[in-house]
Amino acid sequence: MFDSKVGIEHDRINVGEEDELRLQGFTNSLWKTIIVGITIVATGGMMAILLLLRPAIRIRLTKRRCTLDKAQILVLKDKYGDEFVEQMFIMPNLSYRYFMHKKIKYIWNDEYKHFRKLKGLDQEKCSVLYSQVEGASSSEAAKKLNLFGRNSIDIEVLPIWRLTFNEV
Repeated sequence: MFDSKVGIEHDRINVGEEDELRLQGFTNSLWKTIIVGITIVATGGMMAILLLLRPAIRIRLTKRRCTLDKAQILVLKDKYGDEFVEQMFIMPNLSYRYFMHKKIKYIWNDEYKHFRKLKGLDQEKCSVLYSQVEGASSSEAAKKLNLFGRNSIDIEVLPIWRLTFNEV
């Protein structure tokens, strides 16, 4: 598991579920990046191959640990020991931070200082939905569009000449 250093946070999300994850936050470190660059040159590029194969090791060697609310990159570890590297995104007009993992959006909650899974209207109780029969205002609709994204499935339709060429 992760080391717990004083002042450095790690968090768990989806506790007790199949997709439970441990998080570590990282931010840029110029001196660590320079040292790793020198090491790559000294090893003739062999270290670069290792860092390409294991992105979590690359992040730990070139970035410095930080609290989750200041993180630019996250290293996630699931209960099977698999590690994933995810980039943090910031929506300046709505002032929230989030990351995407396996097509699920996790949003930073400033009040509780942790990430929570973004859930849609399908997770609400019926009484909440019935209270919203008048619909959302245009500003609320724009906020939800930025938060959830478009509700569409884009399908690329190839021209007939290209389909014919692919078949031949």
